[in-house]
Amino acid sequence: MVKAVFLDMDNTLIETQQIYIDAENRFADLMLGFGVHEKSEDVIERLRARQIEIFDNYGYGKELLPQAYEDVLKEYVPDADAGEIAHARDMAYNVYRTEAKIKPGAQDAMRAMADAGLDLYLITVGDLDVQKNRVAALPFKHMFRDVFVVEDKNPQVYAEALAKAGLKGEEAVMIGDSLKSDIIPARKNGMEAIHIPALNWHGREMAGQSLPAGASAARSITDAAADVVARFGAPPDIKRDAPARKFGGFHP
Repeated sequence: MVKAVFLDMDNTLIETQQIYIDAENRFADLMLGFGVHEKSEDVIERLRARQIEIFDNYGYGKELLPQAYEDVLKEYVPDADAGEIAHARDMAYNVYRTEAKIKPGAQDAMRAMADAGLDLYLITVGDLDVQKNRVAALPFKHMFRDVFVVEDKNPQVYAEALAKAGLKGEEAVMIGDSLKSDIIPARKNGMEAIHIPALNWHGREMAGQSLPAGASAARSITDAAADVVARFGAPPDIKRDAPARKFGGFHP
């Protein structure tokens, strides 16, 4: 019996990718100002490619983006001075300082699943401090029984999160926008999984991946929550004990 729902945060509950896109556009404008390219798309394509190239060195840590911005700046402008390099890096750091908008319907979706007697957990990848700040800004953070901030999302990470929550795979559902980080590793642990298509880092999170057997898709977090409640929520005439929620249990 499903008892809990694990949710991704970035691009599932909050609109993070648009912040990255806005920063890329500003960086492209900077490069065009140096006269190094005629098309901003060329700069953005190179910037994204550089992130893939250095990912193994930096992972999802907060130095990945600034280093990619610095590297591409130096490729295009070899004689860039310290001030110009610092400016490019700050464009990247500003991504982490910008508050993300809540996805439409996210708060109501959370409430619907909680009211259906399901425990809610957040599992998010990235720098611990950056992600803690993003979690702190969520208006529904108190609904999570626990929060897991991890360096990567793979089958072992999900197995460890389930163990810490005292759950078996078949007792949990995963909802997220990434096939690579959310859906595939969750299914490998026997979890139900619902994919929500979204604007994200497609070059890493979606490229070459397909929806695994047993997983399903929903158009939005609202539809995903409705599916979860319909399939796994307590029947209207049966009340489950209220989940003992405790926000603040960050697990790096």
